[in-house]
Amino acid sequence: MEEYLKKGYKLSVVADRQINRLNGALILGDSLSIEGLEELKEEDLDFLLDTNIADNLYKGKTLIATYNLEQNLFTSSIVERKYNGPYNEESYYENVVSSLATTFAGSLFKLEKGLEKGKKYVKCNRQVRKM
Repeated sequence: MEEYLKKGYKLSVVADRQINRLNGALILGDSLSIEGLEELKEEDLDFLLDTNIADNLYKGKTLIATYNLEQNLFTSSIVERKYNGPYNEESYYENVVSSLATTFAGSLFKLEKGLEKGKKYVKCNRQVRKM
């Protein structure tokens, strides 16, 4: 997983509560254009089972993991989708908990510990998108 993140992919994981399964994808690109997409198999996400991270995903939140080449840091975040406008026509993601580390596993470990303690490492970050 770490190799893909270092190549510029973003990891996104959500939970399907109806079939009790985690779904994940590695996405290359930004919010306007996707250059590459690789859907992950269920066994690729086994490292998240029995964690507070998975518990949050089953509560409707999303795990986002990225790599910053300039700073040589991995970021793992739990985000929650929120809506704005009289008809909920705008959506954005609000950071719940975020962590930084020099390895992907380290960022997940810090994220897990942050969820246990209820800490917020990063202030809310909103990305507004029209539906």
